Amino acid sequence: MSDKYPESYVKGREVFQKSQNLHELLKFKHQTLVDNLTKHYEENTLFFTQPVTKEVLEFVKNDQKISAGIREGNRILMKKIPCMTKMALSEADTRKRNYYVCHNPMIREALLEEDRPIDPIFCNCSGGFIKNYWEGVLECPVDVELLDSVIMGGKFCEFAIHLPPKFVEKNKEKNHS
Repeated sequence: MSDKYPESYVKGREVFQKSQNLHELLKFKHQTLVDNLTKHYEENTLFFTQPVTKEVLEFVKNDQKISAGIREGNRILMKKIPCMTKMALSEADTRKRNYYVCHNPMIREALLEEDRPIDPIFCNCSGGFIKNYWEGVLECPVDVELLDSVIMGGKFCEFAIHLPPKFVEKNKEKNHS
């Protein structure tokens, strides 16, 4: 279990400890992001480095997988929010779109310039951040698997958080997703 960057998972851990329900935690994570983006949209301020438009807000509202996730059996499936969501949503050129989706500065540049494939191992950086969060919330080790990424030809970067068997059994009755 990780104790790095506790500010990133303390609130999630509190919500989960109170409810012991992953479905509620995932809904909470999604609603928190939507509320945060709504505030940035209304105040015309940046979410990290990106503007929040009505299209960005609707995109996130309509997909709980983005930065929150949905439960599917013994996994949580989640997509990373694109680095520059507004630009990614409106870009038709695949190279540029992939550039706007990816968070890794070195890979972003390579996506614009390289014809040869880039090794998806670089996506493990994002997987590590996701792993840190879920291990902090659940207080047990989890495995994170890269399912898809712009490097692999996907539209978004998607991960599966594999829940430990003892945890899955404990929460079967309490989770409806």
